[in-house]
Amino acid sequence: MDQPCDHPKRVLGEDPKVGVKLNSHEPPSSSISTTHGQTQDETVTSDPSIDLAPIQLLPHELLLIIFKLCVSEDYPVQDIIPLALVCKIWRNVVEGSPGLWSQISGKEELPSVQKALKMAKDAPLDITYWENVAKTDPATFFGEIGGRSAHWRSLNITTGDSDIPIVALQEAAVPNLRSLRFRVPWGRKWKGGAEFTLFGGEPAPLSLKDVCVETIPVIMEPLRLSGLRSLELSDMPVISAEEVLRILGASPALERCFLDGLDSLKDFGLSESDQELLRLKDVQASIIQLSRLEILSLSKFPMLFAHLFLSSIQAPILRWLSMDVQVDRDDQSVKSELFTPRISHLSPTLKTLTGTAEKLQIESYSCTVFLIYAGELKISLKGSGAQHSHMDETLEWIFSHIGQHRKSVPVDLKFTGTNVDLEWLNWFDSTLKITRLETGIDIPSEQVQRIRQREEQIGAGISNRLVVKTRASLLREWSEKYK
Repeated sequence: MDQPCDHPKRVLGEDPKVGVKLNSHEPPSSSISTTHGQTQDETVTSDPSIDLAPIQLLPHELLLIIFKLCVSEDYPVQDIIPLALVCKIWRNVVEGSPGLWSQISGKEELPSVQKALKMAKDAPLDITYWENVAKTDPATFFGEIGGRSAHWRSLNITTGDSDIPIVALQEAAVPNLRSLRFRVPWGRKWKGGAEFTLFGGEPAPLSLKDVCVETIPVIMEPLRLSGLRSLELSDMPVISAEEVLRILGASPALERCFLDGLDSLKDFGLSESDQELLRLKDVQASIIQLSRLEILSLSKFPMLFAHLFLSSIQAPILRWLSMDVQVDRDDQSVKSELFTPRISHLSPTLKTLTGTAEKLQIESYSCTVFLIYAGELKISLKGSGAQHSHMDETLEWIFSHIGQHRKSVPVDLKFTGTNVDLEWLNWFDSTLKITRLETGIDIPSEQVQRIRQREEQIGAGISNRLVVKTRASLLREWSEKYK
């Protein structure tokens, strides 16, 4: 604890910090100014009707917890200072609790940064520096915190223009680091140099449990990440498929995994695919057990890598799965390249993900983008080669591996950015129970009537009656909304 508390003394009404009684008969003395301008130690009236506020009687540990809840990540010193001005007891707690000052923010001016570092003493430090909103320039900020790297507990840094944060992390020794979040500011691009290593090229400390790197070209292999609880890698130009799977295998307690647009894997399985797959045979030999993984997102990956990933893991308690798969060629088959028997071991998990689905949502905003939502399962098919047939294969896989009962679930069909082939719509309507249809074309009235009749025949409830929105009706809605 940052601030020890003598509970017996506190219960008896004595403040162990200031050595005075905290009851209505012997209130703490204070130094105040008299009416004659003289300052003297004067005891507050002993009127028994005057009681201290209940919060003054709280144990220091509890008071400190409350204080920490009042301190923001962005302006910690600005939030702490007023607390110390309330009373002597609060000031003693604030000034005697190094852990309360452990948040160091680049959004504050240099004096505040220096104040926090001084008051934190040897407490673990949580560093936040967002280049685009910082009030302390990077050279000054990292110059101040650089000598305390052994005390860094977490780093939350965004940078796109300055090399100073990069240099600081390249050279720092961080034996106690638990969390690393290293990103380019939202909406901006990396303008720095080539790939680089962190922490002098040494492996990351075993204490590191949370890693997020976005866009910045960090060479991940030397870190030898292991034992992670959370992994987020986005738009990374330099990481191999082997390293991704090695990290998973070395992190059996992983709970969250987000992999998005890893540039080095965009051509996986397209060029030199046979050589790549041969090199990964040893990695695929055994299934990686991720018994605590709850959230998994794979975005902007070719089908072969998504297949390799899914065929390599077992995640029995997964509660959310999002797959964004690239389809780059017309002749690619979702059935033969992604949804193969090699991922059938995930069927129990997928049944759980879709078990709560009250409806299916199928959307397309262009002729090369298809999205399917089923409970906590989301599958996106995108790319120049994506076609209706790929979506049809995906739906068949969902039904065959997750359960035919899904075909009785109401379906929302939204195709607003592309024309829907009426022959395909006829097939679709004969396969699924459409209860909401929104299209970018004007469907013939007889087609709509036929769908309505079919839904009535299969017994759609009042809440599931067919709602049709065509191009004309959508235009009317938009004109009414924005006129």
